[in-house]
Amino acid sequence: MSFVRSVGRVDAVESTWMGARPLDWAQRDESWDATFGVAGILFEVGVGRSGWLARLAASDWFSGFAPRPEDLTADEEASGSWTLAAEAGEAGVVACLTSSHVPHAPWWTAIAVTPETSAAQRPAVLGLVSALRQRRSKAGDPLPVVVTIEGSLLHDEPFISELLERGAFVIRPGRDVGGDHLHHFPLRAFAGDPRLICIDLFDTLSLWRPGRTATLHLIPSNPEKAAQCLDSVPVPPGGAWALDLRFHPRADYSDVTLDSIDQLAIHCQSRCLGPDGDSLVTEARRLDGASGTADLLIIDQGTC
Repeated sequence: MSFVRSVGRVDAVESTWMGARPLDWAQRDESWDATFGVAGILFEVGVGRSGWLARLAASDWFSGFAPRPEDLTADEEASGSWTLAAEAGEAGVVACLTSSHVPHAPWWTAIAVTPETSAAQRPAVLGLVSALRQRRSKAGDPLPVVVTIEGSLLHDEPFISELLERGAFVIRPGRDVGGDHLHHFPLRAFAGDPRLICIDLFDTLSLWRPGRTATLHLIPSNPEKAAQCLDSVPVPPGGAWALDLRFHPRADYSDVTLDSIDQLAIHCQSRCLGPDGDSLVTEARRLDGASGTADLLIIDQGTC
């Protein structure tokens, strides 16, 4: 697929986006509206030298998720970007989103905040969240917006608070989680093809609620090794509100069994989960094809 990218001034805000096509879960679901050919949209703000979306678009892993011509209407494009002056602020981002060819994706949106997203570009991220939350799903609900955040803005608590107030679900990197792994996580979670443990998109979104934060950890999928690793994983006071545990099995599933999955799930729940918390356990591919690990998403109690 072609990837459109513009280069702006140093003090400009660049937003790059790319759509993800309907996947197996959508094609099997009778409630899927065929008029919506794109399931989700991925955004990156303040691209600079990061180029996360460009690397994703160039990967073999993404080839099955790239929108096809028949998935798009005449005024939609599979990917694109815009550049505007930093002083344009939230209103400028809203105007760009409204006038651009970004597809109407009814299920989810993810925004990557990378080290190249500076403090001066905070308004652009906040404006994008606000504008996307104004969109509605087929059921009339606000569009879920997931923000994955690394770099200097990771520790900007006022910025995090503003994201939560606008209805974002914010994921921060934890143990051994690099930038690409963090930013790919929403797509892996929403676009998985689980064979051993089957879930649907509603199960994920019921845990990934607006106004909450979560921390993504990378742990061994071996229960014994994971038990030792979990001792150093920070847990919110009173335990997590919810856990999302996703295994990375080999293609033939020879390195994971239902018994080992059950053991690891019990370890994670007893170590990290609050008394009334929920957990979701499934599997998903890693971008680099690695196996023998699992993603552990610890979701905070929040205020909702």
